[in-house]
Amino acid sequence: MELTDILTWLISGGGAAVVAYFLIAKIKFFWQFEGDTKRYIAFGLSGLVAVAAWLLLSFGTETLPAGNWWVWAQKLVLVFTTSFSLSQLIQAPQLRGTMRVPKPEA
Repeated sequence: MELTDILTWLISGGGAAVVAYFLIAKIKFFWQFEGDTKRYIAFGLSGLVAVAAWLLLSFGTETLPAGNWWVWAQKLVLVFTTSFSLSQLIQAPQLRGTMRVPKPEA
């Protein structure tokens, strides 16, 4: 598997959602949030991972008109919304209410 395959999976194959939920489970900062708040954080994180992957993939391969920021903005919004939509279709129904990570004892 090449880097372009991994980036493509992150952008359009639900990979960003997998990475987002993995980060939420592993980073202690996110443990303080519960329920829907954690789902909304997963929305944003999966979108950011997908946008970052798209930016890495697109530099050098995409030929968008220089100076036309609107085309770039449309693509970024499309990548972001596709990513968090996929995260909900793939993972959220089974994780809703079950993403409670036990808080460490004091």
